[in-house]
Amino acid sequence: MQHAHHEWLTSVGLSIADDYDRLRADVSASPGNIQQVGHGAESSWVRFLREWLPPGYEIGRRKYILPEEGEQTFETDLVVFDPSYPSALREQERILASGVAAAFSVKLTAEAAGLREAAEAAAQLSRGLKPRIGTPRSEMLRPFPYAYLAHSHSWKAPTSTPTANITQHLETNEYSFCAHPRESLDAVCIADLGFWGRAYLPYLPSGTSWTTGATASTAMMELSGGEVALPPVAMLIAWLYDRLSLANPALKGLADGFRMTGTGGQGQGTQRPWPLSQIFSEQVTMLLPEKAMGRGGRDWATYF
Repeated sequence: MQHAHHEWLTSVGLSIADDYDRLRADVSASPGNIQQVGHGAESSWVRFLREWLPPGYEIGRRKYILPEEGEQTFETDLVVFDPSYPSALREQERILASGVAAAFSVKLTAEAAGLREAAEAAAQLSRGLKPRIGTPRSEMLRPFPYAYLAHSHSWKAPTSTPTANITQHLETNEYSFCAHPRESLDAVCIADLGFWGRAYLPYLPSGTSWTTGATASTAMMELSGGEVALPPVAMLIAWLYDRLSLANPALKGLADGFRMTGTGGQGQGTQRPWPLSQIFSEQVTMLLPEKAMGRGGRDWATYF
């Protein structure tokens, strides 16, 4: 069923497509203005996020996330500030990781190099954050999601298979850079093509997976609206509300609403198994058989 907000988000998708055509024309007319065009690409996404997130979730551009371990700072195209982050600190070029609700790498045109760069950045960023201990969610996921946004893609030849190409690059990059699920790239949105979101399954009991013992798994899901024609930005906003609601239960009602109206889409992806001992503390590993599948509360859910 098509809902009114699906139509509103479809109009957003068309607006981003118009921005892409305009920005590409600017590049053709003046190749030296590539940096200005990049700023224009970011502006499109800033406008979208401001319009669709609650007012407390302010957007910052070109920020350096300070590490909690080590000395390397992490340049980030866009950040969504946690509502609790002080206004005075939002004005700074460097920001505390604890003040970030979500972070994004932004490109005008998606290509293999950009996807690889984003995957590597996600892994490096996670290694600069101190592990959170105590629940499957805190140990398996990065404290905030990191995603890749693009207006369009480079696979335009008649015989190209852009969706399959991107899926393959995401899988290859995952195995190349990620030694732990929290190092993964969380989502990819290409406004005129599709949306991919990572699913985290903290506990698959013995006998329910492809291994002999209990495992965890992750999968980058290629999503679609099924019978409903959903633009990728619709699935992006549903995914973002779902992830933000993990840290802010006040958003759970909207997150549930998007899910119940099919805005999050549906799909499938190749699972990557993870030994429990590789990703969880001894305490959480011991408690999983008892508390997993939501028996221990939201932070012990079947999947994130």
